[in-house]
Amino acid sequence: MSKKTNHVPIVAIVGEANVGKSSLFNAFLGSRDAIVADEPGTTRDSITRKATLESGKDFWLVDTAGLKEAADEFELTIQEQISEAIAAADIILVTVDGSTAISQEDRRVAKMALKSGKETILLVNKADKAKKPQIEEHKKLGIKHWIATSATQKIGFGDVEETLEELL
Repeated sequence: MSKKTNHVPIVAIVGEANVGKSSLFNAFLGSRDAIVADEPGTTRDSITRKATLESGKDFWLVDTAGLKEAADEFELTIQEQISEAIAAADIILVTVDGSTAISQEDRRVAKMALKSGKETILLVNKADKAKKPQIEEHKKLGIKHWIATSATQKIGFGDVEETLEELL
């Protein structure tokens, strides 16, 4: 007899600082649980909330701090939380700023996500401020599933939900 599992999938939002991870988290949940500010490094601790797709499928959504080189012990602890979120996740939402060129941190985050072997979706955020060639450039990160999004304009959210539905 097979045992039925009640595992609720985990979806982690990762990326460098100020790409809109917390804004996407809030917009997806329709809340203001994550602190949003223009200043880099506002998010220090991961935040987890239960989310539900239109189909009724539940999952845990995790907002993480910005990935970067740790300058001290405190920063190292924050970066370890990001690694833990990636390790625990069933799906990783690699988030980049579509209005800027690909950064070294974008490459590092994409590499970590792909190396994990987990399902990965690239969210090219701030699409409302980007030119199409800037958005297309991010395909070079090598992530199969990618979606242009805007947390402030709620662009791409239907596509994110559809892709999550497929992958979950």
